[in-house]
Amino acid sequence: MNRRFAAVLKIPLKSAWNEVFNEDQTMAGHQPKYRHILDRTMLRPRDMIKFCNECLNALKAEPKPKIENVHVNKARVSYSECMLAEIEDEIHKHITGWDQCVEILKQFDAVTFKKDEFLGICADRKELVPEGYDGLRILTKLFEFSVVGYYAPGGKGYGGAQYIF
Repeated sequence: MNRRFAAVLKIPLKSAWNEVFNEDQTMAGHQPKYRHILDRTMLRPRDMIKFCNECLNALKAEPKPKIENVHVNKARVSYSECMLAEIEDEIHKHITGWDQCVEILKQFDAVTFKKDEFLGICADRKELVPEGYDGLRILTKLFEFSVVGYYAPGGKGYGGAQYIF
């Protein structure tokens, strides 16, 4: 992204991100915008570009000197809608009742959830579970298609923490 910003805006490569994004203001959880976007794009370059383009669209609608939290939050909504459409297009052929699986995920009012919470929703809201599936099978399929992942803490000589998809 630094190279892209530097080339388009004719700014120094080294500081390009910070000239476009206001990193003085962190996202919720004291997370820098770069990390926030990176976590939501699963390290996919095309998704990072898409998310940043959505941030720029939000900036155009509400101009400020740099991209602020409000722009990232608005971009997250439009980016998520685009990603859901892409995922839907790819997965609906492989997971019977894909729409129902999405409805299960929508039951969470957070980015993260625990396996037991997911299985609990499947048990409580059986009408959302596609025929022939149970909560664990749905979760496994969602993991196989990188819709959900898990957090692997780092340390003990293994390096930093990471999300696994």
